[in-house]
Amino acid sequence: MIRQGQGGPQEEAAVGPTAGANAVVLDMTLGPAEPPPPVNDAADEVPSSSGASDDEQEDGAEQQQPAGPDGTPLPTPPGGNLNAEVRRIRELVRSPEIQRIIVICLRILPFVAILLLKLLIDHAVGLAALALSVVCFVIADLSVSKAVASRGSGQLALIKGLLCMAVWLVATIFLFDDGSLLLTLTFRLSNEITTDARFCATLNAVFMVDFAVKFVGMLLKITVALLPHGCIVQKRRRRLYQWLEYTSQVYRYWTPVRPWFNYLKMTHSTDVISSSLCILLAVCYCTVKVARFRGVLRPWLSTTKYIFRLTAVGTRPSASELGKENSSCAICYVDFTEPTKLACGHIFCEDCITTWLDKEHTCPMCRAEVIQEDNEWKSGSTSWMIQIF
Repeated sequence: MIRQGQGGPQEEAAVGPTAGANAVVLDMTLGPAEPPPPVNDAADEVPSSSGASDDEQEDGAEQQQPAGPDGTPLPTPPGGNLNAEVRRIRELVRSPEIQRIIVICLRILPFVAILLLKLLIDHAVGLAALALSVVCFVIADLSVSKAVASRGSGQLALIKGLLCMAVWLVATIFLFDDGSLLLTLTFRLSNEITTDARFCATLNAVFMVDFAVKFVGMLLKITVALLPHGCIVQKRRRRLYQWLEYTSQVYRYWTPVRPWFNYLKMTHSTDVISSSLCILLAVCYCTVKVARFRGVLRPWLSTTKYIFRLTAVGTRPSASELGKENSSCAICYVDFTEPTKLACGHIFCEDCITTWLDKEHTCPMCRAEVIQEDNEWKSGSTSWMIQIF
């Protein structure tokens, strides 16, 4: 073999085991000889990426989103996004800032637990009274609503509601009440009560008075539900449920005024400026209550008007119009009782269509709009919202 490099042509004979025409090879390349490429014995193996971490490999695999036959990327499986979010959260938790916050929280956690236990011990009676009030109220409200919906066949539900109210009344009077409940209900002031104007005591008094007014409203609804059906029509009965609930809400709107007024105006300082500022806060609170009272009074006035002047949802059909219709109501599937014709021409029983319109505003047959009015609290239910301030 003749090799020519930088130093000039060189001659070299290479005779292999298979001597012949191919035994002599001429290499006329310029420059030094290049080393032969490395031989890869495992060509089918994937190159190792030992320098990258497992998380980086998974991120790279997630970035290579698979594509379909037409090149459109396929949707990412749900597990991929979840794993990526878990990994990001894990990295965030491992950051030094979060680790310092965790250490601080762990240091103050024992003191917070001790403080919460102290508050729990100091206000155990008030918390027990609040828990008993919530349980009795939920059971009584569900029982009254069920009895009202059954239209006279829910005596057992009414008895359950009455028992819950009796349990609450006995426990409140003999175990939890310190004499302020009746004073707050009747808006009377007392010098003995105003001296204890702590925040927790005020909040507990507001809660207990609110539940007391709710239970009185439930008792009145039970009385209406027990009235004979011939004494009051169903439409007016449902209006009474609504009126009682709005009346209860109006009364409950003003019950927190007395305890919060006492709390805001009381001060342990003898400074004239501090006393004047506290009185100013109490006056501002009363001003806000008066300004917002219009929104509570409006539905009560509207319901009161409808109780004494029931609106008619339709007209009385003539004999010829009744002859054209079927002899049964499309809602109750029995013969017509006090038939009423809507503006769209369909005829129903008066009680059936009024009960339907308590929840809907359209005709049951053609879905034509019939009437728009307030249908809240006609089922005998009571508001679960607590009037805190």
